Order: sequence, then structure tokens, then C-alpha cells
Amino acid sequence: VLAAGAALYKESRGDQKPDEVSVDPPVQSLAAGATSPFLALARDSKGNKIEGRKFKWYSRNPAVAKINIDTGLVEIPAGVAAGSTAEIIVVDTSSGKSATASVTIN
Repeated sequence: VLAAGAALYKESRGDQKPDEVSVDPPVQSLAAGATSPFLALARDSKGNKIEGRKFKWYSRNPAVAKINIDTGLVEIPAGVAAGSTAEIIVVDTSSGKSATASVTIN
């Protein structure tokens, strides 16, 4: 029995399918030779963060930005020209939902 005014709370769980996947930060500007992490976020239909999701990361231009498929750590190889860009894609492994980010070399 709930007391008057008490609310039921349902925590977001990793086995929930996300309504949305996003990348933080959505844009990075990095120097050649630098490394930097991206973070994937999964949210339910109410905008609540869903913990415990598994993601895979991809770079559309690995000559400009290599990314660790499991961790989201991006590495810019030495010698990449300033102004070069790469699109980064993250995919939630069970739902297939995806999001993109971009890296520009400064």
C-alpha cells in the first residue's frame, strides 16, 4: 500500500529498448595526434537515461579519425591535414538505433 502522495518509480534498465541514441559531444575539434572520448547515451520515450546499453563505434573516414569499436575513444593519426573531417557513428547493438557525431582536425 502506498502512502498518499507517493509515486511509483520505474528505473530505466539496460534491457529496455531505447527510443533515442545520442553522442556527447556531437562535435569535436582535435589536433593531429590527439585522442578524445565520445560518449553514447540511450534514452527511453520519456527522456530517461537507460544504463547498461552496449554500443559499437565506427568512423566513415578512419584515415582522418580512428575510433575504438568498443570504447568510443577517437584517435587522430599524426600528419592529418587541418580542415579534414570524419563522421563518427554509434550503434546500439541490440536495437540498431544509431547517432552520429563529427570530428574536424584543427
